[in-house]
Amino acid sequence: MKKVILILIAGLMLSGCGGGYTNIQAYQHYTNCSNTYSDIRQIAQCGKNSRNSYLNQSGNPASSNGNMYVQFMDSLAGQVNDGKLTNNEAKMVWVQRTQELINGYRQADAQSATANALRQQNNNAMIKRGQKMLSGGCTLGVNC
Repeated sequence: MKKVILILIAGLMLSGCGGGYTNIQAYQHYTNCSNTYSDIRQIAQCGKNSRNSYLNQSGNPASSNGNMYVQFMDSLAGQVNDGKLTNNEAKMVWVQRTQELINGYRQADAQSATANALRQQNNNAMIKRGQKMLSGGCTLGVNC
């Protein structure tokens, strides 16, 4: 009996270790790299490597938005290499674009939360209406 319990506990512990990858947005890899590097070219290379490593280890598919962000960062690094932008100018463009992206995510999250709250209110109203119908408080939905 003790062996069975130990096996069950070990199985539960191991199943909790599976995967464990949270969804990391593409820009977050680059932001993390900016804590180590100040040159946009190094940030771009580090971020791309970090994202690719994350995707390979997690098994998550690459998103089209993430791929476009990688291309954007590669483009900034290329513009610095070509002398079209200074490192500081490229970093400013990067910060502005990333902030716009984050604001878009926040807005989408807020809209989703509002929609969920409205659905919950509607569900609660339907439940109350059904309970009133079942209790005889109204007939066939009239006066409910």
